[in-house]
Amino acid sequence: GKLKTVFSEIIVVGDNEKYFSHMPVLFTRDLIVKPVKNSLTGVHAGLSKSTGDYSLVTACDMPFLNLRLIDYLSNYPVNEHDAVVPLVNGAHQALHAIYSKNCVAHLADYLEKDLYRIGYFITKINTKYIPQEEIEKYDPEFLSFLNINTQEDYLKALELVQKNTELITFKR
Repeated sequence: GKLKTVFSEIIVVGDNEKYFSHMPVLFTRDLIVKPVKNSLTGVHAGLSKSTGDYSLVTACDMPFLNLRLIDYLSNYPVNEHDAVVPLVNGAHQALHAIYSKNCVAHLADYLEKDLYRIGYFITKINTKYIPQEEIEKYDPEFLSFLNINTQEDYLKALELVQKNTELITFKR
């Protein structure tokens, strides 16, 4: 619900719609099915369904989204860029970034060639990288980019929430 304060449209790409039926979101599945599960098919599906020229793309395993950072990225002057991607600790954060609708065709071509690495993909389009110093103004601990992929990641996130319950309230 809090993302609705920034976006009029929220699209979730996944395998099982029942988990999202109670939420005010548009659910879709991958439009290009590949034998290898990858984030690019989801990015393609979400951008394909989006009615906007630009969309925030974020992974479902990032529990500490920061509305101040999202607002900053969403209002960044994209100009001619296909993507606006944060750089944190020397690494691109391609799954917490802004993408142009123009990327749909590029993604389809890329996936047709059985290429699946999002890090490589963003080097092949016109990408604007946002330096860490800018990101730090909105998310000084870079918690927006914390992924939960392992039990250890989950325990770290749980510990963070127990120390700071505001993490789960999407404060501006």
